[in-house]
Amino acid sequence: MAGEKEQQVANQASVDIGGFAEFMKTWMGSSTSPKDSTTTSKSVTKLNKASAKALIDRAAKDAQFTGTLTEADIEDFIKKFNAEQAKQIETVIKAVSSRVTPGASQAAAEKEMQSILTTEYPSYFKPDTFADDWIWTKVNFKDEKTLGGKALTALGNVRAIVAGFGPLDFSEVEVQTAARKIARGEISNDDFRSTIAQKAMVNYPQYAERLKQNPGSTLKDLASPYINLMAKELELDPDSIELDDMDLDKALRPDGTAGKLPTMSLADFRLALRNSPRWESTTAANESARSAATALGRAFGYGV
Repeated sequence: MAGEKEQQVANQASVDIGGFAEFMKTWMGSSTSPKDSTTTSKSVTKLNKASAKALIDRAAKDAQFTGTLTEADIEDFIKKFNAEQAKQIETVIKAVSSRVTPGASQAAAEKEMQSILTTEYPSYFKPDTFADDWIWTKVNFKDEKTLGGKALTALGNVRAIVAGFGPLDFSEVEVQTAARKIARGEISNDDFRSTIAQKAMVNYPQYAERLKQNPGSTLKDLASPYINLMAKELELDPDSIELDDMDLDKALRPDGTAGKLPTMSLADFRLALRNSPRWESTTAANESARSAATALGRAFGYGV
């Protein structure tokens, strides 16, 4: 019974809004001319705290919101809900007003009204959508400790995608905005990956065509042969190698963003790595030095 009552309360706003067609009929029938009236408040039921809280609770659950809302928050929601509702209804009323000839019959007015509502404003106001929009304004992506699972996952995905395309002029604010859109379902991970790939094509012209031909891949995916070779030669974890590593960057785009020089061959990249100071501290380098020293000692007649 409790669940049924809660659902009834949650649907209250939808029920109120559902009466808009009747309100329009009353308004059209009671006006000498449709343009005589400019207010909607007398016929639109406002939210109460119970129905507002039910809408908010549903939106919070869907968003996996973990914050705490106060009475002031609920009052703010009701105020903004009513204002947006009135604004959107007013827009529809003005549209109807501009189409119906003053003195037109009730039937003609209703026909025009229904046509406008059906073709231009099929969903002029959705309480659930408004509640979703409102609750997401309360999600603070700057404080990861307060994020729910949906938001945290989206933020992690965005950061991983950005990291997969190397150094970009993409700020943390933009990362958070993209994460919010993904968490809300406004864009997908693939949509965002495509957007970042476009930026990467400018920064890595040598890989532009390959990125176009492999839309689901990141630059890091395409550069994996170089990353794996570097990991092997320098005895590193491949996952620890970022695209902004200076040695790797020189191999992938020898002349930076100009794109006139081709990517370094793997053979040349191996040689460059072995001539790097970083290689000298590897086990392979030490073994090579030991072998060289042994060979030199034997050459001079030492019994090494």
